[in-house]
Amino acid sequence: MKLKNCSNCGTRFEYKGRHGNRNNNFFCSYECYLAFKTKKIKVKCDWCGKEFMKKRSDIARTKHNYCSHKCTDDYKRWTGLSGKAPVIDGIPAHRVIASEKMGRQLHHYEEVHHIDGNHDNNRIENIVILSKSEHAKIHAAGKERDRFGRFVKAKSDA
Repeated sequence: MKLKNCSNCGTRFEYKGRHGNRNNNFFCSYECYLAFKTKKIKVKCDWCGKEFMKKRSDIARTKHNYCSHKCTDDYKRWTGLSGKAPVIDGIPAHRVIASEKMGRQLHHYEEVHHIDGNHDNNRIENIVILSKSEHAKIHAAGKERDRFGRFVKAKSDA
């Protein structure tokens, strides 16, 4: 048996020499082999600044580095990249603005409708509070149905 140095951690160990001369790297354990194989490097989270390990191949594929799903979601919401409504204290902004307009908290069964159809336009004069059925009727009025009663497309104004 030969003494070899682990290519990952540097620990000296006995190598049984089962593979002849084909190996350039030797490992004291399977964990060291996996750690060496993944080729992770230390990067900084773009949102919270925490350092963490990430595969080089993942770094090359993405523009940003996040340490967790929470940091990813927080960054996307902050920058508006998520496609979700901006939030104020965990409540969608359009609901907070509608509550201020009404002078009370909205009930769970009340929905906010954007008059001009632009969900980013949260001006007070552009939002109306409706029941779920009223809201559905407004949106259904702009659609056509097929012979089975299913919605197919928006009505043309011709």
